[in-house]
Amino acid sequence: AGTDSRVFIQLYGESGQSPESTLESGLNNFERNKTETFVIQSADIGALTKIRIGHDNSGWGSAWFLDKVVIESEGGDGAGKYYFLSGQWFDSSDGDGQIVREIPASNEDGVACAPLVNYKIEVLTGDRRGAGTNANVSICITGENGDTGDVVLDNSSNNFERGKTDVFGVNVVDLGALTKIRIGHDNSGFFAGWFLESVTITNESTQEQTFFFSGEWFDSDEGDGQVVREISATDETGKASLPEIQYEISVVTGDRRGAGTDANVFIEIFGENGTSGKRKLEGQQNNFERNQVDKFHVEAVDLGDIKEINIGHDNKGFGAGWFLEKVTIRNPHTGQEYYFLCGRWLASGEDDGKIVRQLTPSNEDGQASTPLVDYTISVVTGDRRGAGTDASVCIKIQGSEGKSGRQLLAPDDNNSFRRNKTSVFGIQVPDMGVLTRIAIGHNDKGWGAAWFLDKVTIRNEQTGAEYYFLCGKWLASDIDDGQVVRTIAAAMEDGSPSAPIVNYKVTVITGDRLGAGTDANVSITIFGDQGDSGSVSLDSSGNDFERNQTDVYGVPVPDLGELSKIRIGHDDSGWNSGWFLDKVIIENPVNHKKWWFLSGKWFDKDEDDKQIVRDIVASTEDGQACLPLLLYTVQVTTGNLRGAGTDANVYINITGANGDTGNVNLPGGRNSFERGCIDIFGVYAVDLGEISQIEVGHDGKGWFSGWYLERVKVRNELTGVEFRFPCGRWLDEKSGDGSICASLFPSEDSGDISSTVAWQISVTTGDVRSAGCSANVFILLFGSEEGKETEKLSLQGDQDSFSRGKTDTFMLESENVGTLSKIRIGHDGSGGWTSLYGAAWYLSSVTVKNMHTNEEFNFEYNEWVQKQNLVVELFPQ
Repeated sequence: AGTDSRVFIQLYGESGQSPESTLESGLNNFERNKTETFVIQSADIGALTKIRIGHDNSGWGSAWFLDKVVIESEGGDGAGKYYFLSGQWFDSSDGDGQIVREIPASNEDGVACAPLVNYKIEVLTGDRRGAGTNANVSICITGENGDTGDVVLDNSSNNFERGKTDVFGVNVVDLGALTKIRIGHDNSGFFAGWFLESVTITNESTQEQTFFFSGEWFDSDEGDGQVVREISATDETGKASLPEIQYEISVVTGDRRGAGTDANVFIEIFGENGTSGKRKLEGQQNNFERNQVDKFHVEAVDLGDIKEINIGHDNKGFGAGWFLEKVTIRNPHTGQEYYFLCGRWLASGEDDGKIVRQLTPSNEDGQASTPLVDYTISVVTGDRRGAGTDASVCIKIQGSEGKSGRQLLAPDDNNSFRRNKTSVFGIQVPDMGVLTRIAIGHNDKGWGAAWFLDKVTIRNEQTGAEYYFLCGKWLASDIDDGQVVRTIAAAMEDGSPSAPIVNYKVTVITGDRLGAGTDANVSITIFGDQGDSGSVSLDSSGNDFERNQTDVYGVPVPDLGELSKIRIGHDDSGWNSGWFLDKVIIENPVNHKKWWFLSGKWFDKDEDDKQIVRDIVASTEDGQACLPLLLYTVQVTTGNLRGAGTDANVYINITGANGDTGNVNLPGGRNSFERGCIDIFGVYAVDLGEISQIEVGHDGKGWFSGWYLERVKVRNELTGVEFRFPCGRWLDEKSGDGSICASLFPSEDSGDISSTVAWQISVTTGDVRSAGCSANVFILLFGSEEGKETEKLSLQGDQDSFSRGKTDTFMLESENVGTLSKIRIGHDGSGGWTSLYGAAWYLSSVTVKNMHTNEEFNFEYNEWVQKQNLVVELFPQ
């Protein structure tokens, strides 16, 4: 009853109230059955009407049982004694939970609470082998004035030994004439079983004795398996005041999926004569399985007419949730049966989340829950690219008579919810009447969570009625409206909710520009008046989107109607991500209608406007998206002065009436830009018009970067017009003006049509042992007209030229001999002795291209060019 908390009081009178005062006079205030005296000074507040008293709930022992307060006023208008009778707990965890109370004043003293009585409890353990117990024993004593509640009997470590009497005391409010006890143990410890002989309880105020005879095992493995029993009070002769009854209890678990429970189930029966207390229902190992009836016995002193029961479980175990259909209790003495209809879940995750229910008896037996009906659910995944899902799919069904609750559509294999497939599931739920709508969706988990749901059909197998729920939409967090759960109303009839699929033919033409191809991932979105395709990746092989290449793809999407635009681009991944797109052509194979999307632009963060994704509007006619490329032959002459050659990287920028080429590297071999040498290069660019100037220079790198440039010639291979740019100066940081670049203008004799043309010659050395050649290789070209032939042209490359299995390409300039009739190719036999045949070379083939006419000639050989035959004549295939 005592408290360690801070206690305070406030007085109220007819003329006002006092301030709140703390009641404190020493360390041991407010101990059990102790009277404390305090003095409070206050202004005169007249005759007292009430007090407000309580504590702050601090400290380990904060609960307090206040009997009464007596206040004596020594002066003023309200002089006299006032009595404030409490007799209540001030405890946040007991009774009504109040720790502050207002108590009205009384002019007379009185008893605030019933007096306490000491009861002596003598417990006799039977003289049986193994009769003693190590479990925790408790008792509840019931009398005419109430009960003690459960009291643990424990005063030493050797209680409840075989043949021994243990004596305990309990101090409680006077219970009046005792009627019964409920005694038992918690079945803990290695030797829990207990044989109780008898209990004798003595009221030490009146010395009246009451006897409770047992003579039974309290053991889950003996007799009826009970570990808690109610025993009626008797006199010394053993005559009971109330009979003990073995109540027969039938528990019916409902017919629901997952209805059974692995938790510990208990029941408490309330009757007009009292309560059975909380009893665990234990029997066979597989109690409380789905659609099963389990029978138990609960022994209790006659409870009289049963008014209600509390039944529930402790929510332990993996399958704790329980669907209780009903409970039937039979009194075998009277034959009366009581029916407690439930038909609800006792589960923290179902219904209202309760795991204990209070049930009152019904007048007659019956079915508590609605019978189950089989429903077949057919789910059709749409015919869309990426339509299937790996996520977990759930459905909720609503009808005129009820709802299904959340149902997981668990697939039997890995092929459910795949593109253009129907997945079938069965559920058992109470009859929902006429179905009106469903909510269906997924948890958006897994690699391929996005799902295109076409429709759902639900069939009531009892009535044969079918209901159709048409969707035709994505359930995806990153597509359309981002919804992964949709509510769908029932349709009057079946149908196709989604538009038919059209496999659009998409032709992508990469432009004819240096570096036009891309290694990045290209995607397209097609827009029409009926919607859009969504982003579709264009990928069919490892060599898509190469320079001047046409790639064709199929894009199966719903009919988009009249196309209006495309959005096309790439993700900028890979080493060579920049892309020059010429145009895209899209054809509807159903009606053969075509749309053209003309681009002619770079998709490159380093070119033009730096865009890598573009919207391109549709055209109903084809056209030229970009200007064609022309070949310009550049002939560079290095001066014949000491140290004139350069090891630096040389570039040129050609400017004409229509624009310029930008800086173009002239990639030479090991012997390019040597003293007195002429080097020839090909530069592709759009038609520049009449050339007005060039800028030529180098990057100043290398040991010998200084360069003496004699002159440059630039020829348009389409028109043959040639422009000459004399230089005659050093491009050297250490010579002349220190500049390493020069702007050059054409000489007066420029602009004539040249009689010479450029030849691109590709020579392939065979892939056989010792095939390579280190000698000086040359070629002569012969035209179809007699006497038309070139001079001997030297094929000079780097140190790796004419190696085994390698193709070497050279750009040479000579008179235009027209269509080739033959070539003569060979070497001078110099260099290392690389084979058994001396200075031998295994020539596989030669390809010659006239860069003016674009004519190409192929010459096959696949033989040795060796000492006995250092020059061979080849004829075109």
